[in-house]
Amino acid sequence: MAAVNATPTPGLMGVTSAPIDTTISTNTLAQLSTMSVSTPTLSSIPTLGGIPTSYAAVALSAPPTPTPTPLSFTITGYNTPDVASTPLGNVNVNMGLSFPGAVDTTLAARMGLDPASLTLSGKLSTTNDINSFSVMGSINLGGPNTPSYSVSAASTVDIGNLNTVNLSGLANFGPNGFQSANVTAGVTHSFDANTVSLSGFGNFGPNGFQNGGINADYTHSYSDTVTGTAALGTTFDANGITGVSGAIGLGYKENGASIGLSARGSVDTRTGAGTGRIGINGKFNF
Repeated sequence: MAAVNATPTPGLMGVTSAPIDTTISTNTLAQLSTMSVSTPTLSSIPTLGGIPTSYAAVALSAPPTPTPTPLSFTITGYNTPDVASTPLGNVNVNMGLSFPGAVDTTLAARMGLDPASLTLSGKLSTTNDINSFSVMGSINLGGPNTPSYSVSAASTVDIGNLNTVNLSGLANFGPNGFQSANVTAGVTHSFDANTVSLSGFGNFGPNGFQNGGINADYTHSYSDTVTGTAALGTTFDANGITGVSGAIGLGYKENGASIGLSARGSVDTRTGAGTGRIGINGKFNF
């Protein structure tokens, strides 16, 4: 607790790592210069542009060292106007490493101070102009109900003809094993001036399926400035349908100005209670 009540050290509020020095020292070059490279045959080939005569020359002519791995270090959760009054439980110390490439890799660690806890996470991801895929895992140590784990994956895949599929899933585990899971899926199809999408989700617990939902959305562009939308959705649990909802809308947008009309309603199929709303909104830029 004394660390929070003490006068804050400005340098700890955000530290940017310095680049790693990978240059070759003068002493090393001096030693390398005394070591000869034997090239009795290659030295006679003029088209090579010159043959190095020492290991020092070889070292200096090597490709440049890649950019150092990005490193981040931050302290978050403190009350900036009055750091001394920040509860210790709100403060987190964070550190991260990022390795960009064909498959991006990210490693992160977060430490809580009160109670002491540690969260370690890692992520692998790859993406191009259309498709993407990522896998992420984390483990929590030292806090309440730990150790706990989570694993998630997400993907967006273009299957041609303006069709896109989105998939994602998350599973959580605690000291006693499986705790919960969530799965979502969606598909979008575009044709002419129309876009149709269908999506769904499901939640699971230790006893199996808990609840889920399915939604359908439709968008039609009447022109470059006028768009109409319609949506229909339903939710359900292990005992059947729990609710139904629907919405329609019409929008106009041109030269920074937009006007929208919408109507939506929903019904709880268990109680029969319903809600509805009709709205108009506008935005103008001058």
